[in-house]
Amino acid sequence: MNGQSILLSLKEADPGALSNEEVIKTYLREAVKIIGLTPIEESLQVYSFPVLNSPQLSGITGGMILLESHVYCHSWPEHGFIRIEFSSCKSLAGCKMDALLMYSKEVFKSEKEEYDVIGW
Repeated sequence: MNGQSILLSLKEADPGALSNEEVIKTYLREAVKIIGLTPIEESLQVYSFPVLNSPQLSGITGGMILLESHVYCHSWPEHGFIRIEFSSCKSLAGCKMDALLMYSKEVFKSEKEEYDVIGW
């Protein structure tokens, strides 16, 4: 198989952005386009969960089915952290990784990122 997943972790991110459903929805829609994947728009879902001891924050789990596979994310605003997984049945070798990282850091105002590309 030629499938690949990008596992992206953003640290020291803005808790407000990590708690905002509309920010997450827009991010998922745009990020998959940046790396050349095809969203199934009607499959986009996000769910908010209250953060204990921080009633103004909500952790978010969001995801969308792609023609090629899926994208999912989980945010922990109380820790300034979000984890995003982009999976594709095709190789992601030609994707615009630099553009994805720049967009991700801009949206979530993150100071640090880590990523890995895993073949399967």
